[in-house]
Amino acid sequence: MKERLQASLVQKKPVPDKVENLAKEHLAELREVDVTFEKGIAVLEKYRAKYPELAAYIREIVPGERRIEIRQRLEGEDINPHLFAIRLLEGEVRYEVKLSGDAEHKTVKPPEWLSLLHDKLARIVASILYARETSKGGKAGLGRQWAGGVIPAPRGHI
Repeated sequence: MKERLQASLVQKKPVPDKVENLAKEHLAELREVDVTFEKGIAVLEKYRAKYPELAAYIREIVPGERRIEIRQRLEGEDINPHLFAIRLLEGEVRYEVKLSGDAEHKTVKPPEWLSLLHDKLARIVASILYARETSKGGKAGLGRQWAGGVIPAPRGHI
């Protein structure tokens, strides 16, 4: 009887609920998906407002599929756009990037996904700025003119 009394007085530690803990981990992962995609959209919107020409490069944004497609170039048929997607496959999250020259997509971590998107946007913004400069009367670029025609390259640098 004394043993029973002592056993009942000793409280057992609650066993951690494995399912609850796993559910919390998966929920955090799903929230990270939404936050990462929203950050990607936010940076696109920020620079599209600042550089209206950028809109022509954005081929498609599909929030329901968490997918962003960016054109490699504007002229001609662009059959290999840059693809940034976040996929949920049977509980598994994949951050995928397929750049125009890649044969296959690659799976990356969320920070790299955003970093690659930022890099692609920076390159496009640079080309937009360069196009603006060169359209203002040849301020920059290789095709500068002078009274005698094209400016010759320095000797020994051909």
